[in-house]
Amino acid sequence: MAVQYTDNWRAARSRVDRAALQLVRRTALSIEADIKRDMASEKHGRVYGDHVASAPGEAPAIDTGVLVNSVQTSLDGAYAAEVGSPQETAPILETTLDRPAFARAGKRAKNTFRRNAERLT
Repeated sequence: MAVQYTDNWRAARSRVDRAALQLVRRTALSIEADIKRDMASEKHGRVYGDHVASAPGEAPAIDTGVLVNSVQTSLDGAYAAEVGSPQETAPILETTLDRPAFARAGKRAKNTFRRNAERLT
């Protein structure tokens, strides 16, 4: 009987591990999509020719597409993921110029992630 119990425990743990990895992956990709959607949303800042810039508190507006196209998700396979951009302008826009996109998307995903993580246990 001990062998069967051990096998059942291993199978259950394996299912939870796979579900946790999938949850991290789904959440990170959802955050990435949310950032891109937020950047593409209507803006209310200054108008420069045909371009409407973002106002403080809005995600950066898409002008050339360099920033939005650089947003990417990296998965390390150990229950962790990172959503970011290698563009030097990303942290400047996010913090110094009050054009949040990354932090806001992470905050929006937090409660859903927690609820789904609690269901794994």
